[in-house]
Amino acid sequence: MRRDALDADDSAFLATLLQAGLMLFACGLIGGSELGEWFHRRETGRQAVEQTDQRGRGDHA
Repeated sequence: MRRDALDADDSAFLATLLQAGLMLFACGLIGGSELGEWFHRRETGRQAVEQTDQRGRGDHA
């Protein structure tokens, strides 16, 4: 930041914005990963229930 010929206050302000932006980006990546995992677990559970239902119907038919 010092190479840009900015004074200390401007450099500190830009560094703070950069840090906040990177933190929001990281939170977005983590949140997206958690959401993807949640959907995956939900779909896997749904498939397990459907397979159990199909097995149950096959035994009684």
